[in-house]
Amino acid sequence: MNTRWTETRLAWLALGAVLGSALSVYWPQEPALGAYVASGGDKFCMCACTTTIGTSDAVFVLDQTTGRLIGAIYSNGRFGALYVRNLAADFGVTDKAYYNMVPASIGARIPGRAQTAEGSIFVGEERSGLVIMYAFQTTGGVNELIPVTNFNWRGA
Repeated sequence: MNTRWTETRLAWLALGAVLGSALSVYWPQEPALGAYVASGGDKFCMCACTTTIGTSDAVFVLDQTTGRLIGAIYSNGRFGALYVRNLAADFGVTDKAYYNMVPASIGARIPGRAQTAEGSIFVGEERSGLVIMYAFQTTGGVNELIPVTNFNWRGA
């Protein structure tokens, strides 16, 4: 019995594999999604945020009692870049402040020689009604978190 190639299952399987492979090569690539993590409590909250491609993420800890935001980037077996900011002064709240923070991928640019991280941190405070966006550079040593912009979520 003489059959044509279009009548065999193996031929269709091979043709589907070739077309599927060709399609996967020329299909537009989708960007990899990064996970942003934030966790909060009564005494402190933490979040992780992206620095630059190919490097570790930064971790930030916000102390609810003192209003200090401290962060670091892990690199080569140690925390090489450290960040410190007094949020109580930024928000103008001295007593019974309650903060909340989340990371975001903003890519804000800070003037200067060092590379600015891709991620930023949004910090909100309950009593003042302010949300402030902080950006940071990825240089080693002790650095400052830079407030970029803010808005009042309770209205003007």
